[in-house]
Amino acid sequence: MLKTKTYYNSVLFFIFLYLNSCTPKPPIWVENRPIEDEFWHGIGFALKNNDSFMEIARERAIHEIASQIKINITSELDIIVNDYNGSVENTISSISKSRVNLLLPELKLIDTYETKVGVYYYLRLNKELYKNAMIRLKENAVSASLNYLKQAEDNFSINSLVLIQKAYNEIIPFNDEPINIMYDGIKKNLYALIKTK
Repeated sequence: MLKTKTYYNSVLFFIFLYLNSCTPKPPIWVENRPIEDEFWHGIGFALKNNDSFMEIARERAIHEIASQIKINITSELDIIVNDYNGSVENTISSISKSRVNLLLPELKLIDTYETKVGVYYYLRLNKELYKNAMIRLKENAVSASLNYLKQAEDNFSINSLVLIQKAYNEIIPFNDEPINIMYDGIKKNLYALIKTK
């Protein structure tokens, strides 16, 4: 009887060990957030209480990275010019955009981890890639903005207002610091130049 009980307890113990070893353990990044000098990390979690839980977790991971790099994710102002019976009406609508939208191709999916109740989504952004991408994107935005201003001046019409607005929209993600340019041989601030136009 004692042997049977010992045997039974041993079998239960080994079954417990087997089942415990088969249960997937969460990755280390779920419990201990990674800290590396060369990367920003974003880990988002969402409950499985709706169909888009994976997208919600991804957006939260992106938001975490955005908060780390201290970007301005406030709304931008988009002025839409409409012509009604010869009068121009400016309709202002708020569009939520951020610099992170420009960097989506630079974000790297590291891993996902799914539990019974939710999902973790882990993204990483290389700081050097971010810096280089911002320089490249800013140069492109300045070039496009200046091109719109030139078109607005060369063919002055009602369409010039639309072109000036496009010039402004190009530099919105970069208006947190002055953008100094040479315009007609004079050093000017691009934001101030657009406002003047």
